[in-house]
Amino acid sequence: MQKRVLVIGGSYFVGRVFTMVTANFGEGDYEIHMVNRGRYSYKCPTIHEYHFDRHEAAKFGTELPELDFDAVVDFCAYEPEDIRSVLANLRGKVGQYIYFSTASVYDPSLNTAVKETDALMEPKLIGHRQADYVAKKLLLEQELQAVCGEKNIPYTILRPTFIYGPYNYAPRESTFIKLIVREMEVPCPLQSPGKFNFVYVKDAANAAGLCIGDQRAYNKVFNLAEDRSFNYTTMFAAYGQAIGSAVLIKYIPVGEAMKLDLPFPIDHSELCDGSLFAETFGFTYTPFETGFKNTYDYFSSIFAQDG
Repeated sequence: MQKRVLVIGGSYFVGRVFTMVTANFGEGDYEIHMVNRGRYSYKCPTIHEYHFDRHEAAKFGTELPELDFDAVVDFCAYEPEDIRSVLANLRGKVGQYIYFSTASVYDPSLNTAVKETDALMEPKLIGHRQADYVAKKLLLEQELQAVCGEKNIPYTILRPTFIYGPYNYAPRESTFIKLIVREMEVPCPLQSPGKFNFVYVKDAANAAGLCIGDQRAYNKVFNLAEDRSFNYTTMFAAYGQAIGSAVLIKYIPVGEAMKLDLPFPIDHSELCDGSLFAETFGFTYTPFETGFKNTYDYFSSIFAQDG
């Protein structure tokens, strides 16, 4: 039976890939309704688009038809009340609410690959952009659980580690790919103790799809992460293996590297255990080299056009 899904924020990165995957999955398995601000339009007959800012909350009741949704998949709830306002204004029933949070909500003092049962940070707003982003994500998790409890709607929370892949607007892997394409050296902290891991964007998108209507995902939290850890040295080695050519590296002392705006941890580890999701759904994460090759091909073609 066809599943009707409301996607909020489905035009950038993970949301974009999720919408592309579900819109093309099988033959009519999903009826996709998508709310975004209209900066990117799919112009696809199988996707029903509604262009407005989610903070114009009343429009969820006036712009969308009165429909029942098997699931709401929310990629862009960042501010308190973002979830409550959606559920307060939708006129139809909601069968499940899937929220993309972040693995950064765990207690930062943990020096291990965090599991879903590990301690969370204190959600305090301190006026620091990144810290407040994470704190708000955790507050929204709590809001989701409270509102869904009130309305008897099953929820699912997905906490991805560092996501990479085509369409990534965050200046992470694309920064290094630009240097590689231009045959320039990439800065690499020498003997950096920090470790981190990744999840490919298509894996994150497919994970959300697997959760829709599956009772194993109801009122559950899942991390999303491939079971491999890297530091900068091993990451660049994997880059080279993926593209078939060694990456030019400029090693710099850790102290000097800490002054640079590098995207991944240098002096501490941020690792996430994504095995629960894999075991629950029989899911296999994309090997890093495979995902990075696809990512490299995407961004290198863009940089080649830029000249």
